[in-house]
Amino acid sequence: FIGEYLALDVVGGELSDTFDYDIMSDLAYDVKTKKVATKPKPHYECSVSAYQRRQKCEAYIFCRVLKDMSKGWVLGWMPKDEYFEKSRFLMEGDRDGLYTVRESCYNLPISELMTFPEDENYVPNQK
Repeated sequence: FIGEYLALDVVGGELSDTFDYDIMSDLAYDVKTKKVATKPKPHYECSVSAYQRRQKCEAYIFCRVLKDMSKGWVLGWMPKDEYFEKSRFLMEGDRDGLYTVRESCYNLPISELMTFPEDENYVPNQK
């Protein structure tokens, strides 16, 4: 739940922890968190499992947390439909560089995510 709390601090609202979404705020957000060994870089990719495409969220928020839980990042967000339009599909068993895909998913580089400005009046569903 570390990613959910990081995201909640950015968008406000309430934790919901349902299959379809994790935070109900101005949108129903599903939070995708990955444990990592290093600070994320813009070319690193975010993933949504193919089976999760049926979730009834309105947008995704992507987070990374160091494996030792000492630091975490809210990388950005994207409306669900736009995410699937822009992401690339990887089939289970595909090779992605040195990595073999273990579960079919949709990937998008961090650099293509929408960011959360620090302005308290920011409305996430407007670019």
